[in-house]
Amino acid sequence: MNLASLSPLAVLLPILGAALAFLLIRHHSAQRAVSIGILSATLLLECLLLVSVWNGGTTSVTLGGWLPPWGVVLVVDQFSSLMLVVSTVVSLAVLIYATGQGMADGDQEAPVSIFHPTYLSWWQACPTRSSPATSSTFTLASRSCSRQATS
Repeated sequence: MNLASLSPLAVLLPILGAALAFLLIRHHSAQRAVSIGILSATLLLECLLLVSVWNGGTTSVTLGGWLPPWGVVLVVDQFSSLMLVVSTVVSLAVLIYATGQGMADGDQEAPVSIFHPTYLSWWQACPTRSSPATSSTFTLASRSCSRQATS
């Protein structure tokens, strides 16, 4: 089995984790465990993809059997897999710090119950983790929001 065939999991795991964390909205410790576990599993998957691409070269996966321009093709090269690993390491460190800070302050309810689903959702939508089209859309949307906020 080619590891590139697992590359869609790098997109799906955080989305499924956000849904699961949302279902556990009243269980803060379970949300914390799900969020940290999902990001750790995603990091492990991305490290495996990085090693695979580093040794074997660029790979791609066509999703759903549709060829471009109608289908989605995920291409994993050395730079993109390295960027995925770096962004996930930073995001995991921020998540661990954010959840640990609330526990260190003695606030067992911190962060708020929607923090973990929102964090995983926004992390997945981050421009460094998205396709160029999604990244451009995200940039345009954030510019229009900031323009409306200043008006």
